[in-house]
This record gives sequence, structure tokens and C-alpha cells, in this order.
Amino acid sequence: RAGKSTLSFACAQRGWTFTSDDAVYSVRKTAERRVIGNPLLVRLRADAPNLFPQLENRVVILRQNGEFGFEIPTSDLPEIKTAFTCEIDRVVFLNRSRDGGAAKIGPFPKDYARKWMDDVLDITYSCMDDPEGNRMEMFLADPKARAEQKASIEALLSGGIYELSYSDLDPAIDCLESIVRA
Repeated sequence: RAGKSTLSFACAQRGWTFTSDDAVYSVRKTAERRVIGNPLLVRLRADAPNLFPQLENRVVILRQNGEFGFEIPTSDLPEIKTAFTCEIDRVVFLNRSRDGGAAKIGPFPKDYARKWMDDVLDITYSCMDDPEGNRMEMFLADPKARAEQKASIEALLSGGIYELSYSDLDPAIDCLESIVRA
């Protein structure tokens, strides 16, 4: 079983550039499909050595999210290329299966993708305070900022939108590579 972090780490080991193992931020006020990530750490669950034996001798810690796992600085992994920003050509939604079925990638409906991204945006910002300690609801109420956020989502969704169903890493990466080559 492999999620976002595990799949991104496996892709990086196959030569892909690592930008983030979880969330990225889209850049507003531009028509580019650019995101900003945090490539400084790879965060993996405590059972990661089952998939990545080279992690066996690393120390498992209690992470900030309350789970045991690894937080590995990418500076300790010289074989991994990193970048803080990247252009997005395709958006891929992950559907991790536990049944061991074959990996497959196919189109994902743009309306569902837009709704999912809008919902994540709403949840994320409604739970945060700005640097001055004001509630972000004030930010959400700003029609200009909201329009910029929606435009950023639309820009991201103007490329290909896919769903990757998988249970094993190597076939999943093969599927991702197939849409990059297409």
C-alpha cells in the first residue's frame, strides 16, 4: 500500500524531480500552471522500510501529526533531484486500492476535480489565521482574492486531469510515465 508520500518518494528514486510529498501551493495572479512545494523533507510512515529497504537503519520518530515515521531531509539523499517550484502539465488524483488489482490511469472528470479542489481550498483557509492573528474568513470574504484562487484552480485544471488506481508502486509509476510520454 502506498500513498502520496510513498509514491512521490518512489518517483524521485526513479529520477523524477521531488517537489513535495504532500501539499503544494498554486501561484495566483498568473496564467501559468505553477506550484510551490516543500522539497526539504520526505515524510514517510514507520513501515516504509517494507517498501524501501535502504531506510531500515534510519530512526523512527514521533512526527508532528502524532504518527510514528520518518522525516528525512532530502539533503541526506543526494541521488534525489529537488525543486521548490514546477510547472503542472497534468493533475492526477490517486485512488489507492488494497485489492492488488492492476494499476491503471484514465481521465478524471473536470467538474469533480474542480469541486474537490474548491472544497480543499475552503477547508484549508477557513481553519487558518493570517500572520497578524486575524481569522482567514476575512481573507475568504475578499472577492478579488477568491477570484484569483478560483482562476488558479482553473489554470491547473486546463491541462490533463487523470485518476491513477493502483496498489503497487512500480506499475503506478509506469502509468504516470505513460501519460508524461504521451
